Amino acid sequence: MNPDKVYVLYATDRLALQTDGGLRYANGQRGHETSFGNYIVTLAPGRDPGTDGRSSVTAVSPEADTSWAARTQGQAVLLFVHGYNTSFEDAIKKAAEVKADMPWEGPIVAFSWPSYGDVIDYTGDEDMYQESIPGFLHTLNVLQVYARICPLS
Repeated sequence: MNPDKVYVLYATDRLALQTDGGLRYANGQRGHETSFGNYIVTLAPGRDPGTDGRSSVTAVSPEADTSWAARTQGQAVLLFVHGYNTSFEDAIKKAAEVKADMPWEGPIVAFSWPSYGDVIDYTGDEDMYQESIPGFLHTLNVLQVYARICPLS
């Protein structure tokens, strides 16, 4: 893959929205189940490592959890979970930037809980991330079947 393009697997318990532009995920709204898929992120030209560039999402593809996780078969996986005040798209972009900056050869998986994506909604985000623990644990269970678990040393 082109070095300015980064492939990001995602898992989210955000509400999926069908729009004219395709599939998107809502801020501050939880879906009924964990959704899985992948994005290709185009990094901003000339972006310095460790900075938030003007990266853009170029493709999205939802998948069943088993076919999604099979992409990690036997590989060490970098798992990225964003903080508060983060939209779904920003979480995917940041995951791609982290992977590009490390560098990391294996797959990166971004788990995105339904943050409100607004600095004034800290307490709302706190409730949302707490309620996302089952979706996060489901994601870990799906990955455990396929990915290689590597302890940090």
